[in-house]
Amino acid sequence: MTESTQSQADEQLADINRQFGAEQAMKMVGSMAVHSDEAFDEPIGAPTPLEVSLCDAETIAAMFKFSENAINEIRYGDTFQEFIAARGIHPYKQSGEQPYWIALNDFVNRKTSGVIEMSEIEQLQARTMQLLAATPNFIFADALLGQNTDKRHTDRVAVSTYNGLVRDLAVAYPNLTASALSNVLVNSLQATMQFNAPPLPQAAAQVNKCIRGAQHELAYGALLKAGGLPYRITTVAEDLKGIDYVVLVDGKETKVDVKASLSEIEANMSQGAYVLRRDKVLMYSMVTDSELCDRFVPPPEITAQRAPVVALQLQDAVKRMHAHTITA
Repeated sequence: MTESTQSQADEQLADINRQFGAEQAMKMVGSMAVHSDEAFDEPIGAPTPLEVSLCDAETIAAMFKFSENAINEIRYGDTFQEFIAARGIHPYKQSGEQPYWIALNDFVNRKTSGVIEMSEIEQLQARTMQLLAATPNFIFADALLGQNTDKRHTDRVAVSTYNGLVRDLAVAYPNLTASALSNVLVNSLQATMQFNAPPLPQAAAQVNKCIRGAQHELAYGALLKAGGLPYRITTVAEDLKGIDYVVLVDGKETKVDVKASLSEIEANMSQGAYVLRRDKVLMYSMVTDSELCDRFVPPPEITAQRAPVVALQLQDAVKRMHAHTITA
């Protein structure tokens, strides 16, 4: 986010705070927190030793490197060679094409999924292997989204699924930093995967855009939780419709599409930092890139300040949404 956009965001937040006032905000948040539903409750647990160790970039890189090596062993093993041959894919002539990476993604998912009991380190290896194996196909699919192809829906599903893998890893290991995750994914594309189509700078930009989106979506979730609003992260099918969260506001399920910057919605803002649509609310995450400090959740002081604002904005949006029909 540019300095000018951050300034606009800060001004918008100041206006919201002036409009409602801190005391009234807290009263509103308290009244909204009584609505609860077990289906919307998010599990909260103390960080494990492994999660704490993931605050170190070198540790993260080492763990991903271990998974890279495991994937390379798969790629050149007889079982995978037979797997892609059955799909009519040449292991060398087509190793830089999308069907090859789709096959690798499918194979790794089959190998790492369905295990009933796994140790904590095995769970991390499975997560990192799935993410690394999905990255090349994500690059292809994301680049093709703007084209009207027969497989556009398949590519959209691939992008949505990949976004979910990034979010899931960040939720499971809250000390993970965005820059560390970006480095290991881009380095994997460049070195281990020897990925060169699309060009690496474009691929790196796609990965970083995905990570930034995950940062703001998860930051928004942290504000919802702090504000006492029950919520759930959406399914792939819902995500394809542009819905990031379903939130219970005054007993009503409200669909929210989180935007990473105020500039994405400010041209159409209804009132405050949101835009009403027929069946959902487009809402600014209420946190700037710099405030996230390379993390996937905002620091406690930002969370305490912004959570009441998010709660008030959502309550106001829901009232207006049900007061009249939204046609856009």
